[in-house]
Amino acid sequence: MSSVIKRRLNTGFAFGILLVLVVGAISFVSLQKQYHEGELVRHTYRVINHLQGIQNTLIDMETGRRGFRTTNEKKFLDPYRIGLANISPSISELQRLFSDNPEQLQRTAKLKMSIDDLLLFWKDLGEDAGGYSKERISEIMSGEKTRMDRIRFQLNEMASVENELLKSREIRNKSSKAFTQCGLIIGIVLILCIVILLIMQVLQEFKNRRKAEEDLQKNYSELSLVDQQNSKRNWLLNGLAKVNDILQGHLDEGTFSGRVLDTVVKYTGLEAGAFYTYNNDKKNILLTASYALPDKIKKEYALHEGLVGQAAIEREPVIISEIPAKYALVSGGTVAVEPVHAIYTSLYQNNELKGIIELLSFKQVKDETIQLLKLISNNIAVALHALNEREKVQQLLEQVQRQKEVLEHQQEELRQTNEELTVQAEVLQTSEEELRVQEEELRQINAELKEKNVAIENAGRSLERKALELEESSKYKSEFLANMSHELRTPLNSVLILGKLLAENRDHNLTEKQVTHAKIIYKSGSDLLQLINDILDLSKIEAGKVDLHIEDVSVKTIALDVEQLFSVVAEEKGIKYVVEMHDPIPKKIKTDKQKVAQVLNNLLSNAFKFTSEKGTVALHFKTVKENNIDYLSISVADTGIGIAPDKQKVIFEAFQQADGSTNRKYGGTGLGLSITKELIRILKG
Repeated sequence: MSSVIKRRLNTGFAFGILLVLVVGAISFVSLQKQYHEGELVRHTYRVINHLQGIQNTLIDMETGRRGFRTTNEKKFLDPYRIGLANISPSISELQRLFSDNPEQLQRTAKLKMSIDDLLLFWKDLGEDAGGYSKERISEIMSGEKTRMDRIRFQLNEMASVENELLKSREIRNKSSKAFTQCGLIIGIVLILCIVILLIMQVLQEFKNRRKAEEDLQKNYSELSLVDQQNSKRNWLLNGLAKVNDILQGHLDEGTFSGRVLDTVVKYTGLEAGAFYTYNNDKKNILLTASYALPDKIKKEYALHEGLVGQAAIEREPVIISEIPAKYALVSGGTVAVEPVHAIYTSLYQNNELKGIIELLSFKQVKDETIQLLKLISNNIAVALHALNEREKVQQLLEQVQRQKEVLEHQQEELRQTNEELTVQAEVLQTSEEELRVQEEELRQINAELKEKNVAIENAGRSLERKALELEESSKYKSEFLANMSHELRTPLNSVLILGKLLAENRDHNLTEKQVTHAKIIYKSGSDLLQLINDILDLSKIEAGKVDLHIEDVSVKTIALDVEQLFSVVAEEKGIKYVVEMHDPIPKKIKTDKQKVAQVLNNLLSNAFKFTSEKGTVALHFKTVKENNIDYLSISVADTGIGIAPDKQKVIFEAFQQADGSTNRKYGGTGLGLSITKELIRILKG
């Protein structure tokens, strides 16, 4: 992973964490402020209710005193006596409630003085109203009304102040809630944007790494092909060089044939062979050398006779497979074995047949062997021609010596013979020059091959370095995904908890729209957490860090678990859910139960998600036989929207779905089927 990409990822990661912390801090402070404002509102309501209680108590006391004055019956004084007992504690409680408001405390002190004055007024009247005249009653009621009006005014004034405080506190509380909601929504959107950008960066890095791996594989294949071609060429050139070494020197025909045949058979790794020369005078083919063949084989052939005679008229190598037993045997000491394949190469020089090489093998003849025979056949034919010419010259010299006495009579014939010998010598000289040129070419080719071998070694070392770089990049990727998922899930869980608390609205102080916004926050956070978990699962699988717990698992238990898990989903969506067990099926299988359950959950979740109401989702368990081995087959089928044929391979790639509209309509991360595919591969399914 390049330093630029690492810096970008680290910067985005740090900014995301900082943003999560800021959003969390703002939410915490806002919630604390809302709680404080709520307490103040509740405190104001208690104060207003308490003031109303004091006023009601005084009204009851006033009513009781009036009833008593009218009837002089002391039963009307019961409300007065009860109020007299309760009024003082009520004033004390009111002072306690106003402990944080000096102005209201002052008003409370004035109220207490007015109430004390009223109580003293009532106390001075006594508890005997029998002698009150109308004038006295009118005077008492006038004084009582004056004092009560003053008390009502003071109570109303204090209640008005509290009502104003209540309005301002409710406004602040609503403003704080709106600010909290806006902050959470903006923070969540920014966090989602950062996470999406980070994921896109990681995916781009994945694509770059994959392309680099493909390029390396392609280069490796090309180098392997070049190496194979060079190896074949080296083999051919070395074989040609060995044969050319044999062709040097002055040898008789039998020794020449034996050395050439021995060199060719050993170098090609074949089992047996024979070397035939063609006698142009007698028009027959003679066996001059053999390798690992019995003595009883036929030693002379005519043209078109047998495989040897037929191969003599062919210019290209003739390959015979599945040789009948009557044609050839290879001597093995105490036994004679039958070869399976044979190859015949005719030796032509200037359209003249010089000989035939026969090679026998127990295995299929390689193409390289055929190419080598084609390459050396002309050189052998030229050398054999030169050998024959030298023998002819030798025979002529011997004849000259024997007929020395008749030399004068054959002078003209000798002159012609000398001219022919001169021409033949020139031919031999030309052949030797050609051989020297070929040797020089071989030396140049060997030098080029050495240079190419050095280049191949350098390329191999480069491939090793690339492999190490890829391994290190994979390690960085796994570490980054693990750190990212851990660091994001911790603050994200806090956001989910806060969103869930707001959505539950336990204090019933949020509007319906605010509760809806909180649910949206909670759902978006849950989807983001699921995406992070899927990415972490995929990275573990790619890094090969998935642990398998293989055990005996009941097939019926697997079927029952998934049937119970998705039966509620099927009932809610109005979908027919069918689980079928096709006998016979094994009772138990050895596998990782949790991983199999994860695979089935992913497949069934997709089936239910893309199947509309009144559709059908079916889960089948059956046994299939492959290579005489029984396997458990589990398949999921649905009547949903289906998948286009050209998309059926793409959907198993990470972050891929059938099309973009599917993602917008049905949601999802595009990782479920990719994880499923990798899990099935790990389980050898």
